[in-house]
Amino acid sequence: MRVLLLANKFPYPAKDGSSIALMRMIDTLLAQDNKVHLFALNTLKHKKDTQLISKEYKNDLEVTAIDINTNITASNTLLNLATKQPFHVSRFYKIDVEKQLIQVLKEKEFDVVQFEGIFMAPYLDAVKKHSKAKTVLRPHNVEHLIWKRLIKSEKQILKGFYLSIQTERLRKFEMEYSTRFDAILPISAEDGKFFSQFGKRQLSMPCALEMSSYPDFPSTKNNFFHFGAMDWMPNVNGVKWLINEVWPKVVSEIEEAKLVIAGKNMPEDLLGLNDKRVEVVGEVNDSSEFYKDNGIMLVPLLSGSGIRIK
Repeated sequence: MRVLLLANKFPYPAKDGSSIALMRMIDTLLAQDNKVHLFALNTLKHKKDTQLISKEYKNDLEVTAIDINTNITASNTLLNLATKQPFHVSRFYKIDVEKQLIQVLKEKEFDVVQFEGIFMAPYLDAVKKHSKAKTVLRPHNVEHLIWKRLIKSEKQILKGFYLSIQTERLRKFEMEYSTRFDAILPISAEDGKFFSQFGKRQLSMPCALEMSSYPDFPSTKNNFFHFGAMDWMPNVNGVKWLINEVWPKVVSEIEEAKLVIAGKNMPEDLLGLNDKRVEVVGEVNDSSEFYKDNGIMLVPLLSGSGIRIK
């Protein structure tokens, strides 16, 4: 089978949940002797060296990487209000990207075009026009539910109002486009309940992990850590809640308890945290070594969907 995977960020090396989920999908497809072509946006925010994946996969995986700036600015967030598109989605659509995607579709035939998340759905019309392939949506989350839950904790009135508008737009977009794919592969059974309403062929497909690359449970009981991308609002909100609301209660019971916070794009206010009970280290090179050295993982999420790939 010939499969084209469309992704809104370049997944290799995989250092966050969505990237891990995509790379494991690639590994699984290749293990079954499928021909796989990855078409991914290489965003300025998550810029990767796209040559590294070729060294790892050699001739097994075809790759098209498109440099793109999806950064959020005051101007593009306000200008979006004049449209009807959800800003969460529209910032990933560029006409130049669509032209390069059409070129790939004209040069190669595919049996399946799989969209890794709803954010690539604006390219669905181009795929349907220029390919006979079956189209599959693999949603990593029910995206609007994440934002709906985040709004409840937003204290800034104007920001909360803006997010409410965008969340409703995202809900409508997610509902509309989910009906237009030939099949849906939700990443969890819980998400599958939401997508089941669209009457499409569906199979819940959790992310597979190679457990041999992860250490056994730690021997120490007083070391705790959080590891996750800190440019994702649910992680930031959860970590701040953990530090402010939970951790003081922990150290009152276990005085020697230590909490280590790690992840890329760590906010400045956390990096400057002055608390001897909490160590903030930022991005780490090897997640498995970090897991092994720092005890028990804590995953404080007040909003979320999909599954937690840690």
